[in-house]
Amino acid sequence: QKIGDFIEWNVKKETAPHPTCYDTRYMLNLLLPTSLVKPTLYKDAPFDVCQSTQKSTFFNSWDDMKHNVLYRWLDISEGQRGHGLALFTDHVTSYSFAADHPLALTLQYSGPGLMGYNYTITEPTNINYALMPHYGQWDDEHVARQCDNWNEPLVAQVYDGLPLKDVSLIDLTGTGYMLSAMQVDEDIVTLRLFNEEGDSRQRQLTFHMPVAEITEIDLTGRTTSYGFNIDESASTTVSMSIPRFGVRTYKLRLRR
Repeated sequence: QKIGDFIEWNVKKETAPHPTCYDTRYMLNLLLPTSLVKPTLYKDAPFDVCQSTQKSTFFNSWDDMKHNVLYRWLDISEGQRGHGLALFTDHVTSYSFAADHPLALTLQYSGPGLMGYNYTITEPTNINYALMPHYGQWDDEHVARQCDNWNEPLVAQVYDGLPLKDVSLIDLTGTGYMLSAMQVDEDIVTLRLFNEEGDSRQRQLTFHMPVAEITEIDLTGRTTSYGFNIDESASTTVSMSIPRFGVRTYKLRLRR
């Protein structure tokens, strides 16, 4: 059983006008119609957010398929003074969208693909998604952060007799930064920050740990910058600037 664009196959020449895996509007879709006026579509990518300039996602060539990949979230909005709708998903998939076609999340495809591979359905597909109506643009309403919270919710455990206190190691409140990765090796803490939705202004970060030294390093571990004033208190607040969609890696040496 096939799900997708129906195209007659030339048996003698073993050819077709184009593979059926290109045009997502003929696949199994979840339609999300809205009354938004001329919305602009934004979507995230690894360490990036892209604005779509495509008139539609109705492609028929292999090099155009890259334009409708859905990584974790996409957002359609009328701008800073308009309304918008964000779509979150826990699967990397695709979507359909055009001025005369509602936003649609691709749920299933079955049929021939690139390199002659045949995609068949062998078991149920389970996809989780969420919708977030909002006012303004994606960065005004912290769509990226809300998607992070939805995809990776806080996991809590209940214990009796423990005192309640603030035990957060890193406070990124108001920065727009995301903690991408963190590694602890004895008294060395290495962390990578991604400016997901903030601007390039100086921001204050607080580390609730006894920090002796903070250095910025590159991906090879080479120190590229010092320049952080450290006090002797249990918590350390520093100022730093990361451009939007910039990635920075820091090495913290803790006091023994």
